[in-house]
Amino acid sequence: MDEELITTSAVDFLEKGGWCILSYDFPQSGTGCILHPDEWQAKTKNLDSIIPDIIARKDKIGLISENKVDYYQPDIEKLKNIRAGHYSEDIAAVFGRDSIDKLILGLCLRKTPKNVEKIEHERRNIDFYITLDTNHLCELTWL
Repeated sequence: MDEELITTSAVDFLEKGGWCILSYDFPQSGTGCILHPDEWQAKTKNLDSIIPDIIARKDKIGLISENKVDYYQPDIEKLKNIRAGHYSEDIAAVFGRDSIDKLILGLCLRKTPKNVEKIEHERRNIDFYITLDTNHLCELTWL
């Protein structure tokens, strides 16, 4: 199982659940939507910019996820910075005129006891996680 499978499975799962995928970053491609920090200036190029793995929308809810095969602490830090409002201008632009009422943040990972245990310790920092089992079935858990 690799990050590519995690991402494509999560995208399919979310689309089947009625989510509109606005952007997804195919692993190692840099093709997703780049979010610059609010204090970003063109002269700093992409310093402190991030590319979320999936950005989606359903009604007035925005969703951002980070995807890995196994738990990766820097992804939590990335989501914490999003929640703290460091990317609010670009997030507003991504979701467009019809702004969102709520932004939910989460992870998509391979389903293992170790991954689930680590995710459960991050309840205060994320809203959901999607796990992919060995049969390539996705399961959504709300926190």
